[in-house]
Amino acid sequence: MTVELDGKDCGYFQEEYISKITEGNHTLRIFDGLRASLKPVFDGKVYIPDASSIFAVINSNLKYEVYKTYKNKESSHICNCDCEYCRNCIYKDPNGRRYNNETSPGNNGPVINEKDFSELMTSLGNMSYDDNKREMISMVLDKYYVTSEHVKSLLTAVTFENNKLEVAKYAYARTVDKENYYKVLSSFTFESTIEELKDFISK
Repeated sequence: MTVELDGKDCGYFQEEYISKITEGNHTLRIFDGLRASLKPVFDGKVYIPDASSIFAVINSNLKYEVYKTYKNKESSHICNCDCEYCRNCIYKDPNGRRYNNETSPGNNGPVINEKDFSELMTSLGNMSYDDNKREMISMVLDKYYVTSEHVKSLLTAVTFENNKLEVAKYAYARTVDKENYYKVLSSFTFESTIEELKDFISK
């Protein structure tokens, strides 16, 4: 799709568009493909409340549909919605409640944002020794929660298999989407290491 917001061409996106928008009414046009050659599938005004996060889609009837909204400064950001958009949300506790902000289940700490994670990966890339990398990763994991995809990326920065395993074990408790931790297994070469991590997770 192509997004045009307040007359500005925001570019082409395969699935989603995310932007920080000021409070008020905005003109939104969405094209199913390249803007120059098609009529918009949606062309209308949308209202963005002050200090709020809005989750919306263009539904099957080509209508703008807000399916979730919350005030950014609310003390509780728990979403019990089970709509198709929320089912894969990573911010959820064992009871299936989704947390709409970047706070881990139980509000124990924030999930690392992509800017900080990118800076971490750059720092790791500048290090030569696994021990130093493990120490830095541990320091970050003591402060932030991560996703399974984050852990996969972290393991690419570690050289030796045994060190990768130690990082994966340490990161597991700080991972918000443990049901997706199987994705981390592909980071290992040896079957014995994979089985050891599986055994660790199962216990």
